[in-house]
Amino acid sequence: MNIVVSHFDAFGSSTENNSEYVAQELKPLLAKEGINVILCPLRTVFDKAFYSLEDCLNSQTEPIDFVISLGEANCEKINIETRGINYDKSFGPDNDGVNRSGQEIYPGEAYALGSKLSLSKAYCALTDKEKKKFYISASAGSFVCNNTMYHSLFKLEHPYSFIHVPKANCSKLSVSEISTSLSKYILELSKHSHLGVTQPASKSEVKSLLENQDLSSCERGFYRILKGEY
Repeated sequence: MNIVVSHFDAFGSSTENNSEYVAQELKPLLAKEGINVILCPLRTVFDKAFYSLEDCLNSQTEPIDFVISLGEANCEKINIETRGINYDKSFGPDNDGVNRSGQEIYPGEAYALGSKLSLSKAYCALTDKEKKKFYISASAGSFVCNNTMYHSLFKLEHPYSFIHVPKANCSKLSVSEISTSLSKYILELSKHSHLGVTQPASKSEVKSLLENQDLSSCERGFYRILKGEY
């Protein structure tokens, strides 16, 4: 199995980005499980980050099974991002000095697009101890991470999802702890990547899923948490 894992460079006042360190540690961990990880470094720049990811994918000679983008946010948990929002707004410039004041990424297109991997099944395969390191999120923010996620969900044919890891300068988890937990989660994603599941992108879709689908008790818990995030 071949997967692409992208990561970002440092931005703002930071001199490092934990997504890069975690991505580098994921590669050997997942290699032990028979998963070849191709790393794609991205600059923290609106739109250009996605174009770099697209170029990285187009340069591959072997088929890619799915794509995971890593960014950094918060200080405590690993965020499972369930959807990208068609909206850019920055609270400081990107690495090209660009600010966005609140605009659609693709004018007139859907407000939100759901991740295209079986997030709930992967989460539910973790132990209770591992689950405590993860946070189920309905918003990847409005900066370059979300911009890259929405672009990817809108344009890529590959199954795709985004994960925020805790920031390098304040994380309560070590890079090793994050990488070990994340490698287990991505391994479980790989077991279901062929299912073609698209995650709900609105509260009404989450409610519908809970009402109409035959879900395990853990998956119901996953989506109840997600519903509460809206």
